[in-house]
Amino acid sequence: MATAASEVQLLQDGIQANAPSKGSFALNMLFHNNSWQVRRGFGQVTQFDTEMSAPLPGALSDWGFKKHLGSHLIKTNFGNLQMLSVFLADVNTSFTGGTTPRAPIVPLYVVSIYDLTTNERFEVPLYMHTSESAVSASFKDVVPTTVGGRDTTLVGVEGVEGVNPQYQTNREASYTAWVKAKDEFFFFEEFNDILYFGNKTAGVWAYLPASFNGLRTTAVDRFNKHEYAMSYGESSMITPVVLSPGLSPEAFDYVRTADMGEPVDCAVVQNRLVYATGKTLWWTDPGFANAINSNNELIVPSEEQITCIAELNANLVIFTANETWLYQPSNGDIVVDGRLTRASDTIGCVGPNAITKVEGSLVWTDTGGIYSTQNGLTITPLSNDILPFFTGQGMSNPVTSYFVSTPVFGHTTLSGEQPQTTLRFDSEGVKCVYVASMKLLVISIPKLSGALVLTSGKWSWWTFESNVKDDGGVEPVAAVGVTQNVPSPWVLGYQDDLFVLAGPDVQALIDDAEYVDAGTDLDNDTTDRSFFILEYGRGGAIDRSITDEDDRKITGVGRLIAPIGTGATDDGGFFFWDPIKVPAGYVFPVGEHEVTLGEECILIPVTVVPPQDVWDFAGGEGVDQIRMYLSFDNTRWVPIFDGVGTSTVEVMVPPERLASAIPAASDKPWTIATYTNTSFGTPSATGGYLLIAWTGSDADHYHEPQMNLNQGRHNRLLYLPFKRVVAKVADDTSGMAWDTPTVGGAKQVYLNDDVNGILKRIPLYILNRWSLGSDSVRKDDSVAQPVDWAYKSTNVGLEEGKELKMRGVWANLLSHGAGTDKLNAVWPYGLFNTLIGSDRKEWITQIIDLSPAQAAVEQQDETQPFESKNTLRTRVQKSDGSLTDKVFQRKPGGTDITWGDTSTQATGNLLIGDEDTSELSISMSVKGQSFSVMHFGFIMNRAEKLMMEGIRGLIRVVGGRRRRGR
Repeated sequence: MATAASEVQLLQDGIQANAPSKGSFALNMLFHNNSWQVRRGFGQVTQFDTEMSAPLPGALSDWGFKKHLGSHLIKTNFGNLQMLSVFLADVNTSFTGGTTPRAPIVPLYVVSIYDLTTNERFEVPLYMHTSESAVSASFKDVVPTTVGGRDTTLVGVEGVEGVNPQYQTNREASYTAWVKAKDEFFFFEEFNDILYFGNKTAGVWAYLPASFNGLRTTAVDRFNKHEYAMSYGESSMITPVVLSPGLSPEAFDYVRTADMGEPVDCAVVQNRLVYATGKTLWWTDPGFANAINSNNELIVPSEEQITCIAELNANLVIFTANETWLYQPSNGDIVVDGRLTRASDTIGCVGPNAITKVEGSLVWTDTGGIYSTQNGLTITPLSNDILPFFTGQGMSNPVTSYFVSTPVFGHTTLSGEQPQTTLRFDSEGVKCVYVASMKLLVISIPKLSGALVLTSGKWSWWTFESNVKDDGGVEPVAAVGVTQNVPSPWVLGYQDDLFVLAGPDVQALIDDAEYVDAGTDLDNDTTDRSFFILEYGRGGAIDRSITDEDDRKITGVGRLIAPIGTGATDDGGFFFWDPIKVPAGYVFPVGEHEVTLGEECILIPVTVVPPQDVWDFAGGEGVDQIRMYLSFDNTRWVPIFDGVGTSTVEVMVPPERLASAIPAASDKPWTIATYTNTSFGTPSATGGYLLIAWTGSDADHYHEPQMNLNQGRHNRLLYLPFKRVVAKVADDTSGMAWDTPTVGGAKQVYLNDDVNGILKRIPLYILNRWSLGSDSVRKDDSVAQPVDWAYKSTNVGLEEGKELKMRGVWANLLSHGAGTDKLNAVWPYGLFNTLIGSDRKEWITQIIDLSPAQAAVEQQDETQPFESKNTLRTRVQKSDGSLTDKVFQRKPGGTDITWGDTSTQATGNLLIGDEDTSELSISMSVKGQSFSVMHFGFIMNRAEKLMMEGIRGLIRVVGGRRRRGR
């Protein structure tokens, strides 16, 4: 007679780590809708780098964004959702490159604003503004001061009075005043539709939300002289908060920077902005962010300095590293006569970003745990179940114990980086957010590349790393290691949306561009450091899924080519500006070349600045000839010609040039053609030499024989159309290798008044921009990684006190099945796997603990070479009597029913229906006095999904209690 069996529920609590006998553990899961489910993936929204310039080769190999120092989501008053982020960056402050005193390589704070609604981005480095230096009557005709002082890097010239804004810098003089950046996180607070942010080093700044269209060059201008320097000025969107008198300047004194310390946080209480510095709180006048009555200074009698502050129920909660205070402000103009109470002398907060509101309560992170309060006085711990994570003992991740390199089971060479086995709290950059729609509390810990997640009182650990890895060889095999394509994640939430900003994505770029004249490489090799934004659920179930959301615009090194020969001058010049990408589908008007999808086609804007005080336009002089003899990398770039089989480049001029471009009969004033050598004799479509010529006397145009140009000013001249050579699309180039070959002993780049015999050879300035090869662009899931998941149960059967046998488990699952197109085709474990450890050996039950002749893991939907088992119940009967699956992704050559498939009726398509839940039986046989069952798997396809409504273990009694335990 068979022994009666009993069933025990294995899915219960979340992480239970606070006991000698470890309890349950949940990895990349959340408890939602009464079920444990694998979290969705975070898909890429955009990837970007800085618009500040790259240095010259060898000057700084690791330039660009160095570290993310904080982000904030803001819903603007015009309805757009925007993300403001601050980065520490090592950059060249001038887009010409070099290390001259006017172009220092310094660490800067770079602010990036990304509009998630319009997919536009804007960037502003922090520098001193006019508002910080202009004398005003507000404070008795003395220079105004800011909220918080700051150190600046002054890069000016002798004799300059005062401090001037950075945009006045030009080729002749520099007046820059950059904020010296340090590795220190920023705080953020929204007040009256303006976002205030800052830290002790930078002081306080304000972002006035705006809509924008495209980027601009953020580096300073060393190409141009003062008269024709870049016309844009300092940003009005990002501005320092400058102190000023408030509502009652006659009755009260108002605070200056010298009176304050350096702000560490701010909060909004009763329509006032409160700044925290040291042990002091500064309350602004109602409705003002920059007017502080000197009587509204409150000193907190704390043992330590303030780390952060937060509003709760119109009161202010104040934190130090180990203390919590509640301040209830008084009414009236003076608010510092209220009541101050110390709520705790052992619990504090680690920083201004480690705190959030959760449905009327305040939740924050201390070095000893996570706490909440509803009134500021009664503090409730939320992290008792995960206390070892904060105490230094650490919280172990059981999943990493089960991965061994193949084909040698039970062995790892430790040759590569290993997965994290022990998780310990690290306070640097901790961020707390709450998503109301999922009732989801997320505490992201960037240093651990993960986050603690709380839903329905159950904790889970979300990791942004994956154990799925291959050895990278020609024939890849599974290897013990870790994939880290989402480094240092910073989680942000706004209402129902959940985002991650992560990076840096470090990519070494080898410059393949070549000078055609000398046949030598440019060798402007660099290392790009970019960051990216991910959105929860975007792109399906895998992390960092990507189609074509790589928006990097890697700035190269600007170059000056000086003129040589009679008439050479350093005044004025030709300027080749930032290339404009031509969208797919555009048809060029003359040659009718249509830009195809995936084809890299650009327009290079060209401007000209005629030297000053050269021509007497009023006296009949002027420019009647333009000549540019150039060379370019024709192995990687080819012009768009004005027809098939021609070497003449399509002429594209701006509206102001039309009056000097109208041909008479067959004569054309413009000649733009390619040639094979420096003789510029016979045109050739395959040549790497380009002649750009305009002769005003060749046509009867409106301004004949001269071109309508202004001296000492930029004049738009034309747009040069080019496209990538198809055979070289995999090459990375720092530019097009523009050069001016010597023709007849001179650099033939000039303007000429042929009638009056005035010829001026002028400089050529080139703003280079990298073009990434097809293998370097992040696209088509090239940086995607699987989502590793696991649920390990607590030990069951201890209460029996007898010898038991677990015969297997019954799992009630909702699954989409396993995709056939996986991110890693050689990884030996699939979507759903089961492992049973007996007698509290769950952390050490590895393949080496069991007989090599049998599998240690029961696998469902695993990849080759193992036999596949399905997480879907096959229960749809076709008209011919055969059974088939109902799936979300058709298997190649398969006949499964697919959702919404109307291509053929022969497969019995399903247009309407619910996702199925299936009960699966997993048979294993393990003896012991207690058991821990771990289900784990890897989401390696966008369409995969897994929810567990319940999993029950089947236990039979096979003997009495042993005299000696295991």
